[in-house]
Amino acid sequence: MERGRRRARVLTMRALGELRTARELAGLSQSAVAKAVGMTQASYWRLEAGQVRELTVERVSEVASVLGFEISLGLHPIGDPIRDKGQLAVARRFQALLSEEWEQTDEMLLPGEGEQRAWDKLLELTGPIRPISWGSISRRESGTSRRRRGGRGGGNATVRSTRS
Repeated sequence: MERGRRRARVLTMRALGELRTARELAGLSQSAVAKAVGMTQASYWRLEAGQVRELTVERVSEVASVLGFEISLGLHPIGDPIRDKGQLAVARRFQALLSEEWEQTDEMLLPGEGEQRAWDKLLELTGPIRPISWGSISRRESGTSRRRRGGRGGGNATVRSTRS
């Protein structure tokens, strides 16, 4: 969260510097711009100096508009989103069970134009098929150890490839 605060401060100061440059290139005074957006010259000076405690996107957009500009915001991926502790533990356990023949992709969007939902994990087989034990996937934390195949013995399953 601290990283986000630091980044916000850098972006805010950059935007305010651009507003100041645009105002100066347009040959406008702080008083003229302040009046156009309904502020006092002193308040506008504090805005340009980055001394406003709570600067809103709306206020920056208003000033930019008066100067003949518009602002643009966008999101860019920087890392994994916050996850539930339990979800992370299950994902780590599951990942530990997989052999190197499985290529894993996290947060894969579902196919389809405009689709916003995603699979938590997409697996792609890149090597030979091997049997796995379903019993090792059971929920050990809760004290239950259920075997697959309707709860009866055995517990091994073979995954078969459809590739030639």
